[in-house]
Amino acid sequence: ADLSGLPPALVITAEYDPLRDEGNEYGHRMQRAGVPTTVTCYAGMIHGFFSMTSMLDRAKDAQAQAVRALLSAL
Repeated sequence: ADLSGLPPALVITAEYDPLRDEGNEYGHRMQRAGVPTTVTCYAGMIHGFFSMTSMLDRAKDAQAQAVRALLSAL
Protein backbone atom coordinates (compact mmCIF):
# COMPACT_ATOMS: atom_id res chain seq x y z
CA ALA A 1 0.00 0.00 0.00
CA ASP A 2 2.85 2.42 0.80
CA LEU A 3 4.98 3.02 -2.28
CA SER A 4 7.13 5.80 -0.80
CA GLY A 5 10.19 3.59 -0.33
CA LEU A 6 10.48 2.49 -3.95
CA PRO A 7 13.45 3.52 -6.10
CA PRO A 8 13.07 5.91 -9.05
CA ALA A 9 11.08 4.34 -11.84
CA LEU A 10 10.25 4.51 -15.51
CA VAL A 11 6.84 3.15 -16.48
CA ILE A 12 6.29 2.62 -20.21
CA THR A 13 2.86 1.69 -21.51
CA ALA A 14 1.25 1.41 -24.94
CA GLU A 15 -1.99 3.08 -26.01
CA TYR A 16 -3.57 -0.17 -27.23
CA ASP A 17 -2.50 -2.41 -24.36
CA PRO A 18 -5.11 -4.01 -22.10
CA LEU A 19 -2.73 -3.31 -19.19
CA ARG A 20 -2.24 0.39 -20.03
CA ASP A 21 -4.56 1.81 -17.39
CA GLU A 22 -3.08 -0.30 -14.61
CA GLY A 23 0.47 0.61 -15.62
CA ASN A 24 -0.31 4.31 -15.82
CA GLU A 25 -2.10 4.24 -12.46
CA TYR A 26 0.84 2.45 -10.82
CA GLY A 27 3.20 5.11 -12.13
CA HIS A 28 0.95 7.91 -10.92
CA ARG A 29 0.60 6.27 -7.50
CA MET A 30 4.40 6.23 -7.23
CA GLN A 31 4.50 9.90 -8.19
CA ARG A 32 1.89 10.77 -5.54
CA ALA A 33 3.97 8.84 -2.99
CA GLY A 34 6.96 11.05 -3.81
CA VAL A 35 8.88 8.47 -5.84
CA PRO A 36 10.69 10.06 -8.81
CA THR A 37 8.75 8.40 -11.64
CA THR A 38 8.39 9.01 -15.35
CA VAL A 39 5.21 7.65 -16.92
CA THR A 40 5.16 7.45 -20.73
CA CYS A 41 2.33 6.06 -22.82
CA TYR A 42 3.35 5.47 -26.44
CA ALA A 43 0.47 6.52 -28.70
CA GLY A 44 -0.67 4.05 -31.33
CA MET A 45 1.37 1.19 -29.88
CA ILE A 46 0.23 -2.30 -28.85
CA HIS A 47 1.24 -4.63 -26.04
CA GLY A 48 4.69 -5.99 -26.78
CA PHE A 49 5.74 -3.12 -29.06
CA PHE A 50 8.90 -2.60 -26.99
CA SER A 51 10.53 -5.66 -28.58
CA MET A 52 9.50 -4.81 -32.16
CA THR A 53 12.45 -2.59 -33.07
CA SER A 54 12.83 -4.15 -36.52
CA MET A 55 9.32 -2.92 -37.42
CA LEU A 56 8.53 0.07 -35.20
CA ASP A 57 10.56 3.24 -34.76
CA ARG A 58 8.56 3.95 -31.59
CA ALA A 59 9.97 0.71 -30.13
CA LYS A 60 13.45 2.11 -30.74
CA ASP A 61 12.37 5.33 -29.02
CA ALA A 62 11.03 3.41 -26.01
CA GLN A 63 14.19 1.35 -25.71
CA ALA A 64 16.32 4.49 -25.94
CA GLN A 65 14.21 6.04 -23.18
CA ALA A 66 14.73 2.96 -21.02
CA VAL A 67 18.51 3.03 -21.63
CA ARG A 68 18.69 6.72 -20.68
CA ALA A 69 16.73 6.05 -17.48
CA LEU A 70 18.98 3.14 -16.58
CA LEU A 71 22.17 5.10 -17.25
CA SER A 72 20.84 7.98 -15.18
CA ALA A 73 20.05 5.64 -12.30
CA LEU A 74 23.57 4.21 -12.36
